[in-house]
Amino acid sequence: MAIIDSKLEFSDAQSLVASASAVTVSTNVVDFSTLKDGWGAAITPDIGEGGDLEFNVLIDTAIAVAGSSGTVSITLVSKAGDASISSGATTHVTISAAEAAAAGTKYHAYVPAGTINRYVGVLYTGSGAVTAGNANAFVNLDHETAV
Repeated sequence: MAIIDSKLEFSDAQSLVASASAVTVSTNVVDFSTLKDGWGAAITPDIGEGGDLEFNVLIDTAIAVAGSSGTVSITLVSKAGDASISSGATTHVTISAAEAAAAGTKYHAYVPAGTINRYVGVLYTGSGAVTAGNANAFVNLDHETAV
């Protein structure tokens, strides 16, 4: 089980319910200009420079998408200018969650090394109307594993 930094948790049991092709923005969009290290120095958004980081998604409540073989795209994005990440953001990694993803299903992907923009968050987009589902999403040094 991974230790989760609350500042790098984008969604905590966030509802994914939305109309077809609607984009849902994560509850938390991290503003790296406000983060400080243990000595009070500003933290730069150089995610992945010190080692591999992973983007983790844990399905909290089973996903249901209208239509056969539906999916929910879960995308880690960043943007330099403002926190409205729903458009004009840089895509860093995308995970495709299956329509029948049960509660407890875990997904993870490596975050590409390099500088990420000031605002970082997650976008959820269903291939059809998402009628059920909640998810947790966070960046961590490791992927979530069973205890």
